[in-house]
Amino acid sequence: MLQRLSSRLGAGLGVFTVLCGLSLMWVGAVRDVDNRQVISEAARLAVEIDADHPDASKNGRMVIAAGKLSASSKLGDQFLKPGDYVVLQRHVEMLQWVERFEPGSDKPEYRLEWAPRQVDFFRFQEPQGHENPLLTVKPEKLVASGPRFSGFDGAQITAAITPSDMLELTPENLAQPGQEVAGNKIIVRRDPTSKVFLLGDMRIGYKVTRPGDYTVMAVQSDERTLLGSDKRDSTMILPGALTKEECLYGSLERGVEWGNYSIMIMGAVLMFFGLCSMLLKVSSRLDLRPKLPVHGPAAAFVVAAGVSLIVLFVFCLLALIG
Repeated sequence: MLQRLSSRLGAGLGVFTVLCGLSLMWVGAVRDVDNRQVISEAARLAVEIDADHPDASKNGRMVIAAGKLSASSKLGDQFLKPGDYVVLQRHVEMLQWVERFEPGSDKPEYRLEWAPRQVDFFRFQEPQGHENPLLTVKPEKLVASGPRFSGFDGAQITAAITPSDMLELTPENLAQPGQEVAGNKIIVRRDPTSKVFLLGDMRIGYKVTRPGDYTVMAVQSDERTLLGSDKRDSTMILPGALTKEECLYGSLERGVEWGNYSIMIMGAVLMFFGLCSMLLKVSSRLDLRPKLPVHGPAAAFVVAAGVSLIVLFVFCLLALIG
């Protein structure tokens, strides 16, 4: 009786997994269709403007502006020489005590780990002996003075930018000669003589946005700053001088499609495992010979993979034709 119950539960779990996979593929396909409609609507509404000559008549409209981002000064900090960056994002980690709980246990474990923020040891169940020093170098986003985006004041645009270009640290761009660097991060030790990492040591890395050509797609707030202080979800800042078609049907659409197809691929993987769980129970009766030289459990895996790929192809095709 227990064996039959276990078998039914296993079959039920397999069916549930298959249904979850189908649901994910359906969500990915529907999202792809919806996103294509959004992109089509944006293409209809958006107008290309000349970033060198701001036009007040475009206020309140969705615009696509290709221009040059620049600043009147160089940018650096106490660890980095001033360089040709418009935005500098400093990331800081410190080796600190962290409190962890194993699943099902109410007794904490304490480990030294690199943490990107100040860990409050006062909240620990056992703070004594696990005190963390103060994080003296703060993560920070720095913006060069006098930013411009062609004919626009660039202050609001640089405020909206999240740098993504990892800065390679070299002896030439370090502010302190001989500063230790490991894993493209500056190492700041509490004990400079130590050869191993100790509590309170810091690692500092940087991401930057450099001057150059960029394309902004946004609702033009005014003819001075382009963006207002109220940032909208539709605002995009892309590297390169892009046309309207490249902006909407190139960079944007590729990112949207990849996200949706990733969801569908995840659904196909779930479906594969669910089908394997179901087919393995009857694998002794599965024989694909002579068309394929497999039988038994191998045949179950082949059938599950084939069905999952066919269903994935159907959903992808439905997404493409809308």
